[in-house]
Amino acid sequence: MAKKLKILIIALLGAIATICVCVVAGCKINYSVDEYREKFNVPAQVTYFLNGVGGTFKGNNKYVQDLYVSDGSTAFDIGTGVLLSGSTGMEGQQGYNFTGWYECETDSSGTPLYKDGTSYSKADGFKTDKGGMMRKATPYDFNTKLKNGDHIYLCGDWYEDARVHFKLISVNEAVDGYKYPITKESITYTKNNEKQTVKIGEELIGYSQIIDRGVGLDKPSSSSLSIPGYTFVGFYEDEAGTKEFDGWKINYPDNPSAENNDIWLYAKYMEGEWTFVNNVTQVRTMFSATGSSGNYYLMQDIDCSTTTTIKNASKFTGHIQGNGYTISNINITQDRVGNSKVSLFGDIGSIAIIENVTFENVNLNVTVVSNATADVYFLANSVDANATISNVTVQGTLNIIKNTNSSKVSLTATKWLYGDVENSERSSIKVNATCTIDNELLDTFNNTNINSEEL
Repeated sequence: MAKKLKILIIALLGAIATICVCVVAGCKINYSVDEYREKFNVPAQVTYFLNGVGGTFKGNNKYVQDLYVSDGSTAFDIGTGVLLSGSTGMEGQQGYNFTGWYECETDSSGTPLYKDGTSYSKADGFKTDKGGMMRKATPYDFNTKLKNGDHIYLCGDWYEDARVHFKLISVNEAVDGYKYPITKESITYTKNNEKQTVKIGEELIGYSQIIDRGVGLDKPSSSSLSIPGYTFVGFYEDEAGTKEFDGWKINYPDNPSAENNDIWLYAKYMEGEWTFVNNVTQVRTMFSATGSSGNYYLMQDIDCSTTTTIKNASKFTGHIQGNGYTISNINITQDRVGNSKVSLFGDIGSIAIIENVTFENVNLNVTVVSNATADVYFLANSVDANATISNVTVQGTLNIIKNTNSSKVSLTATKWLYGDVENSERSSIKVNATCTIDNELLDTFNNTNINSEEL
């Protein structure tokens, strides 16, 4: 996260030997640091270290800055303090947070210590390979009054953004009931223009989410976890995928540190790109012109009696995995059918799969306009020989109303379910249905061995 903290401070750099102060217009008078401190009565000194990881002081690109304050005053809390004159900025690096100022630990002589235990030397300058300054555990109290001769050392610490990381796991039908587990040892995808190969149990590179300070992280959308060729199922606490994570929102840590910033969860996926069907809107999409080539995975029984806007498909080449659930009370009305084909699924293509689903109380109501010849069937206009239809049950009614000179409707008493094939030809589909023309019964077909009332 790019951070630019604008701070007004006196730009007194310890690295220079003298300080130029303009006291008369058009005239420069040079003072040494000690002379400046005496003249302007700033006898207390504060040295700020930015610790060399997350940022530097803007303008000089350095990690150390000295400020001088008067007797009885407090140190400036850089980040909120507005100083008398001059300006600079504190520039944060992407991916780091500035967490505040802490007093440095010192050696027996009062010299600040690096994290590796060695002492800081002003003559040698700040060493970026020392891991930063060693700091005390609690933030510095900026209400502390400084007195003549005080020299305190403050360490501004930086930590990487707090993130939630996700490890890849697969569905397991025996554990969670989901079909289509990931069959490969690893998956390959491209994220942020980089190709990644991740094994089951490893981190999904490129998918971690930042926990914003003060805002936290709400539950990420499924689309933010999408991987081509796979479907995101949910977040879990355990690698076995038995305990779904419900701890949203996730807040930024109270006491951030390199050890506790990040949270690890497991992201569960199934093979294939599926739309989980939980409601009427998703059923409507399943039969739409743009959706009839998709893959649909039913999650529960769905009652469609609350809508009248479901339309029949003209062609179905998708995959419906019903998981044993029922879609009920589908009412489709086509009231101006001309010289065209009409049925529930239209033409069922060679790659279509419809399995493990019951369609209950399906009512297809078709009105053929005058002087038209229509191909009207209940379930399909045609079914390709290579289509897969397994464990499917349908119960309902096909109602046809003809108008003047529309007497030729391409169906017969034995061929009104699937187009120009016998109703009894497709034993893989269990059907209990009735066909009427102009409110007169044409045929009833039942190969389910159950009555309509029992469905």
